[in-house]
Amino acid sequence: MKTGLTKQAKTTEIRFDERSPLITVCTYNTSLKNRLAAYALRFPNLCKQIDDDGLGCLVFEIEKGRFCFRLTAPYSDERQRAASEAAKKNGVNRQKVILDNAYSERMDEYAGHDKRHPSDERPSTEDNPKIW
Repeated sequence: MKTGLTKQAKTTEIRFDERSPLITVCTYNTSLKNRLAAYALRFPNLCKQIDDDGLGCLVFEIEKGRFCFRLTAPYSDERQRAASEAAKKNGVNRQKVILDNAYSERMDEYAGHDKRHPSDERPSTEDNPKIW
């Protein structure tokens, strides 16, 4: 979203005091906004959106016990090497490669046909009449 604000001006503020049971989160961060919005839809009694400034900033109130800060210590060189080896051994990035290859193959099929994208195909309503 174009807001005319610089990245430096797009801040995230997390406000709380010792008396109130609520935390106020004011953010331009898209990922945080999406996660808070999804949480608010799923748990409306614990979190709610209270403001939208129209420039990309959303404000949420959430119960104190539901929002946390996680401080992580940096990995030592030895621990970082061990984690890297374990990831290579267990194929952590393998799933992404498989998905990328499947997508490429699907797009190759699309390029050679009638210019309709594979996702344009609607599922049969016989299998699930509630769809469409």
